[in-house]
Order: sequence, then structure tokens, then C-alpha cells
Amino acid sequence: MTQTEQFELTINGSVPDWTESICEGFVCESLHIKGEPPVPANVSYLKFNGAWFRLYFEFRCVFWRSFEGQFLPWNAEAPWTEYVDLADELKIVGQRLVSCVASATAKGSVVAFVFESGLTVLIQDRDDRTSFEITDPLQAGSFD
Repeated sequence: MTQTEQFELTINGSVPDWTESICEGFVCESLHIKGEPPVPANVSYLKFNGAWFRLYFEFRCVFWRSFEGQFLPWNAEAPWTEYVDLADELKIVGQRLVSCVASATAKGSVVAFVFESGLTVLIQDRDDRTSFEITDPLQAGSFD
């Protein structure tokens, strides 16, 4: 467990050591539940060092799982999901990852991916709703 201020964060699974690794893929799955606003990053799929991983959350718990299947979910159509290819949209394929830090927050947790270009991708869980945010690390303050 890691602790941020007064909040504890639980990590479930093995955190990949991607520092200084090159990004090969970063896809967020948006889950649509009838009558509810979409959850923009229900699951995030990340590829570094030739291997895919899944990142997902529960309240103040970050789950890391290797994803070894041949089937990539975003290659199939499902009426309740959409996929955002952040690697393509943000032009981060080929960029080096400077850091990956997970923290507990008042309403959940966040994982911050900082790339060599200065771009930061936050995957954050707030009140059991996970989303992504793109930010400039020079303007980033504390997470809440």
C-alpha cells in the first residue's frame, strides 16, 4: 500500500516498470450503462515493451493486469462500449514515459503518466467513475 496525505491506496497486481520505455499503445474503453452518463475510462489498455496491460479501478484500489489475448476489444463492435485511442490522438506512440505515479485522492485514486514531451495523461477514479484527463505537468496541482 502507498499513502498520500491521509488516504491509503491499494495496488492489486504487479505494477509494470515502464520508466524510460517507449509507448506503443494507450486506449481507453468508455462503458455506457443504460440511463447513466458514460464512464470514459472504465478500462485503460496500455502497451509498452511489446506487451499490453489493463488498468482499472475500485475505490482507492488500482488494478494492473497483463493482457495477453490475441483479441483486442476495440477491434470488435459492442453497443455499450466506445474506445478512444489516446496514443493516436495525442501522438504519444514512440514517446518515452518519464514517470508513472499512482496516488490516493479524497474521492478515489489517480494514475499519472508523464511523457517526454511534457504531456501528462491522468486516469482517475472519482466516486467509482473513471475518466481520463490530459494536462500540462507545469500547471498540475494536487489531485482531488
